[in-house]
Amino acid sequence: MTDAKLKTEIGVELADYDYQRGDLDHALPVVRALVALNPENTDILFFAQNVYQDMADDTLNKLALLAPDSPRMQEVVAERLVEAGNLPGAAEHYRAAIAKDPYLPGAHFELAEAILETSPNDASAQADAEKELETALRVDGESARLECAMGRVAYLQGNLDAALAHYERARQLMPQNEEALLGVARLWMRQDKTAEALLLLRQVVEADPLNGEAHYRYAMALKATGHTDEAKEQIRAYQTIRAARDKVAQVYGEMNRRVKGAAEDDPGAGMAQP
Repeated sequence: MTDAKLKTEIGVELADYDYQRGDLDHALPVVRALVALNPENTDILFFAQNVYQDMADDTLNKLALLAPDSPRMQEVVAERLVEAGNLPGAAEHYRAAIAKDPYLPGAHFELAEAILETSPNDASAQADAEKELETALRVDGESARLECAMGRVAYLQGNLDAALAHYERARQLMPQNEEALLGVARLWMRQDKTAEALLLLRQVVEADPLNGEAHYRYAMALKATGHTDEAKEQIRAYQTIRAARDKVAQVYGEMNRRVKGAAEDDPGAGMAQP
């Protein structure tokens, strides 16, 4: 069938039929196809959210019944606490999971993230996060996201050479990793390599038009290289994204779920300006 409207109508009927029967396994692929076909349809997005949530709740219930005291259960509790914005509580449950299984995949990384998000500018928290990331490297192996996290810690500690080395390594592991590109660009701008940074920032903006920090730093690079009008356009884009992020944060706050607002995601938060 090629008619998009008719495909949507049939898909909705089929997905709703499976959902009402409690057959989430069959409803899920239809819902995914509907979202791909109608990415801005609020009714379909709402329906998809219900299906995804029911599947998450169903698997959580099974995990709780099968292994209520398991490391993975502790990890799930930690993730729920992260969503609720209780990062210190989440860190405690990640620690409990690690105490039960020191080699639990991903747990050391998540603990480091929770510690760092709780107190990013605290030297003790930075040291604790660094220790967990080093353990994660031994347990999980090298990855771009791990190198980026280590780069962030080094940056916050003022060790810019180490930060650049970590971000560069992340680029080697995953050349299109946006966090790595941003990290390298940020440090290059501090080294007066603005023209080189400009190329990386353009990549990020083109790949992820909703990345507020990328627009901001791209604007600063454009301004530094004399492209004033383009810089103003990027600042306007950054301000639009910032306002939208604040609205999303407000909605999520009413749901008692954590999402970074614009203030937390400000390019200047916790770091020196280029």
